[in-house]
Amino acid sequence: MTDHDRTELARIICERSYLRGTPGTFLLTSGETSSNYFDPYPITSLATALPLIGRVFLKEILRLSEIPPIACGGPTHGADPIAQAVAHVSLSELPHPIDLFSVRLGRKKHGPRNWIEGCPPKGSRVVIVDDAVVTGASALHAIRRCQDEGLLIVAAVILIDRGTGGIDAIRRRIPNQPVSAIFSKQELDELIASNAV
Repeated sequence: MTDHDRTELARIICERSYLRGTPGTFLLTSGETSSNYFDPYPITSLATALPLIGRVFLKEILRLSEIPPIACGGPTHGADPIAQAVAHVSLSELPHPIDLFSVRLGRKKHGPRNWIEGCPPKGSRVVIVDDAVVTGASALHAIRRCQDEGLLIVAAVILIDRGTGGIDAIRRRIPNQPVSAIFSKQELDELIASNAV
């Protein structure tokens, strides 16, 4: 990844993901309301953004973890395109690519009744990824399910930290592992306010 990748990803997020309204327009998962909102789905569903996401996340994952993980994943649906982008980019960047997994919100009701699709073997080193964090509830659910399956979580990386305590909740759940966000809502707000993107 180059600095250009991160800058270009920030530009796309600010152009396509930033929603403006009036006070109280957007309801957050915390129960609070906001006059603006970063919606990650327009970014994680955009074909031209996925290579940027893959490279930016892979660089951060490798920065946080001395040994590359076996796989990355998190709560469906938010983490799925991120994990897919990382897996795809890792094919050309690493000698051993990073696989992906997806943590269901509820146990599958047929077949093997999985909580985690594509679950790596017990003891595998994995990284939790997610698109955005408010309270951290969806990422925490994914972490609990991974721990229940005996996976070793070595880091967590979030695309956008909305600055409402979710990152801290994740850090408390995996206290000895690094947790980071690619962007904070404050940084994106400042870029928009300064017309830097």
